[in-house]
Amino acid sequence: MGDEEVEDTSLKATVAATLAAVGLSSDADPHHRLGSTRAVAQSQLESMLDALRPLPVSRADQGEAEEAPETVGDLVVRGRLGEGGMGIVELAYQRTLDREVALKRLRTSPAPGSAPQLYGLLDEARVSGRLEHPNIVPVHAIGRDEALGPIVLFKRVQGETWAEALKKDAARLPHDAPTLERHLRVLLQVGHALRYAHSRGVLHRDVKPENVMLGAFGEVYLLDWGLAFPLDGSRPGVAAVAGTATHMAPEMARGDLAALSPATDVFLLGATLHELLTGEPRHRGEGLAATLLAAMVAEPAEYAPAVPPELGAIANRACAADPAHRFEDVEAFQQAIEDYLDQREARLLVESARELVAPIDAEDAIGRSTEHAVRDQAETLRRFQEARFALDQALRLRPSFALARRERRRTLLLMLRWALAREDVGQALAAVEELDEPPPPDLRTLLEALRSAQREKRARMKALERDVDLSVAQPERLRAMLAALLGLTAAHVIGWLRHPGAGLDLPPVAVLQEGALVAGAILAALFVARRRLTSTALNRQFLRGAAAVALGMLANRAIGVLAGSSAPVIFTAELVLIAGLFIAVQTPVRPLPFVGLAGLATALLGGWKPSLARALYMGFTELTVLGLAVGLVLEGRQTAPEGGAEADAGDDADADADADDPRARDQSA
Repeated sequence: MGDEEVEDTSLKATVAATLAAVGLSSDADPHHRLGSTRAVAQSQLESMLDALRPLPVSRADQGEAEEAPETVGDLVVRGRLGEGGMGIVELAYQRTLDREVALKRLRTSPAPGSAPQLYGLLDEARVSGRLEHPNIVPVHAIGRDEALGPIVLFKRVQGETWAEALKKDAARLPHDAPTLERHLRVLLQVGHALRYAHSRGVLHRDVKPENVMLGAFGEVYLLDWGLAFPLDGSRPGVAAVAGTATHMAPEMARGDLAALSPATDVFLLGATLHELLTGEPRHRGEGLAATLLAAMVAEPAEYAPAVPPELGAIANRACAADPAHRFEDVEAFQQAIEDYLDQREARLLVESARELVAPIDAEDAIGRSTEHAVRDQAETLRRFQEARFALDQALRLRPSFALARRERRRTLLLMLRWALAREDVGQALAAVEELDEPPPPDLRTLLEALRSAQREKRARMKALERDVDLSVAQPERLRAMLAALLGLTAAHVIGWLRHPGAGLDLPPVAVLQEGALVAGAILAALFVARRRLTSTALNRQFLRGAAAVALGMLANRAIGVLAGSSAPVIFTAELVLIAGLFIAVQTPVRPLPFVGLAGLATALLGGWKPSLARALYMGFTELTVLGLAVGLVLEGRQTAPEGGAEADAGDDADADADADDPRARDQSA
């Protein structure tokens, strides 16, 4: 005979012994609860009965309790709530506290031979009464009625059993995530009750959906502590084989009381989880004997694809045949369920992130042209931000969740591709900064090319801005104007001292000399500052305009002298020339065209009154140059940067770096 045959024969012998112990046949209902309280000493039972105080019970039709006569007891039975193999639970009204309670009693009045049942009723009440926990139904009182015998009062729970709730949700389990989570939360609450009971040294031994009550307001209660087993062995008369065969741990099926431990209730939690996931009991067989045999073997279950693999693994570990291979305690089992729920929540967050970027992703997959993925830029950025937030939340829940990390990288790379298609360097750099690893080489190449193009574009824009910057070379323009003013003043003073009066008889050579002095002063100042005055478009325009005025003045006088024109004619022609230049030259100095119109008016007046031409010329040119010089001084005070006129050119590199940095852009915004 082989080892397997020997083991099989041994198990069958154990099953036969178990059946004999419980007094049932091999084909009995495996869902029937096994175990009853053994005979106890009559003196012990009498001691328990003597401690009971009277609790008179009356009967009345429902709704008449408030009108019951004074002779009626404090408790008025209104109807039946349920019944079991040897007990009945009735609805009673407690007049003194104006509340409804559940009343549990024996099915029949106490009679000879009912001592085990009496002891079981009272002992269960005592065990439940010692376990004060939110997930265990409170016991209000134990007493005695003359007709009914010992009675137990406990809180009335309105609702349904967990088994009934699972039956209603069978079509949605386990694939419907919210329904699955709701029932897993119930299982966790049952675990709370067991953890507390274990801390008080008590095992339940009959955890199953039928023994869990779900209240109408979210309450979860673990019921039926009739098979409770004290870990210290202080409870006498405990049945060796007790529980429900379809859920039993192997040590329970063998009747091995010495092997019972908190791991036994962990097995029952795993069997309950199995029923939640499959709708079937953990152990199945044709009759009680086959079911007990399956419980003793406790083979790992194989689950359908619809069952989440993580939960299947938890159930199999909790239901390991060897207690040492199960979860070390109820708390560890609960933590495994909590971890699954956290991971499930993290999965939901990952799915929501995928849905958010799906419109963008779909376009990205077709021709890699994300610039048309979502045309509204604000909407696209909103989708990216919400997706990143969801993925970050998933990683906070499950830091090691590889799926969330992969999805986060995929989303950031998609954002990078989208930003590159839009030539948005800031958003592209923001995406790269959040990546745990560098982007692929093709995206890095695109990013560097875009950054280079953006830098070139900014450099061009900077050059354009600098070309019209009034602060650049402003001192040089002012010095040129002052040189012109000094030259004019010196020429006019010298000419007036040599030839005072209206200048009608002013020699042509003197007119030419005077013009040469002014033009020379202007051209000398321009030559000295030529490098600065050629650095920007505005300064080059000033340089050309000032040189044109100086050379035009010199040319006008030379031509006038060669043509034999009189001084008033030369002065008038020069006013027309200067006025024309002021009107024609494009310059950011707004009053200049109006000055040119004033010059034309002055020239007309000089032509009409030649005797006034010299004075008008001297006055107009002196005031014009002085006004322009004052304007340059005021302009310099308004436009000079904090670090001086040279600061702009020196800060270009810093400006480029800030423009590429999304954090700097955010601060400036």
